[in-house]
Amino acid sequence: MLWGDPPGFAVEAELTAVQGKWRLGRFRFWIGEVPVGDFEDTVDLAAGARWGRCFLLSSSKRTRPDLEPLRPEQVFHELFGRYFAPGAPIEPLERDPYLLDDVGESSLRDRATVLVFRQRDGFDRLIARSWVTGTTQQIIVEPGHVDDVIRRFCEWVESL
Repeated sequence: MLWGDPPGFAVEAELTAVQGKWRLGRFRFWIGEVPVGDFEDTVDLAAGARWGRCFLLSSSKRTRPDLEPLRPEQVFHELFGRYFAPGAPIEPLERDPYLLDDVGESSLRDRATVLVFRQRDGFDRLIARSWVTGTTQQIIVEPGHVDDVIRRFCEWVESL
């Protein structure tokens, strides 16, 4: 199944087995026509959908005009990297509004960190940092698209 638009942002998932409460399958994001994640890695799609629901519940907190002038690497540092830097003060990571890689479980989080924040114009800036290549990419996505794609993925998993 594919939800969204691979040249922009999409989720691709496939159910491979049902074992009790687990819905095992494959998962990856498409960000600017680039596949992000290991589609051969088996993940629990149900757990991914639960993370997706946390992300959606925090949508109202996602608008961050203060991040708009920053380069993608700076946004990555502000929303994620600074919490793991040597000597960083201990403070909770505000993950739910911004962090998407747990939706893909190990197929994503072992290979990339994917963040999103909403600009004041409603467009979302989606930033992916690959742990494999060390590169950071960014796309701008039309208002509501990211939430819609994640919602449709969650609904599909919940219907299984």
